[in-house]
Amino acid sequence: LAALAEVLAATGLDPRQVCAVGDDLPDVPLLRHCGLSVAVADACDEARAAAAHTTALPGGRGAVREAVEWLLKLQGRWGE
Repeated sequence: LAALAEVLAATGLDPRQVCAVGDDLPDVPLLRHCGLSVAVADACDEARAAAAHTTALPGGRGAVREAVEWLLKLQGRWGE
């Protein structure tokens, strides 16, 4: 959460404007405090439970790209 606070202070964003991707126990508080939370397919049970969305792909195997594509499609911005 300290890193999130630094990013928010530096950017002026609200936590609701942030998407976080995580996979393990230290990520759970971050996933719970962001507006949109994503767990990778091979994340621990606690991270998947805290996330609003879970990728089909595991971490290190395209999960972040999948999450970005999913988010841009949700926003109607994939074609940009």
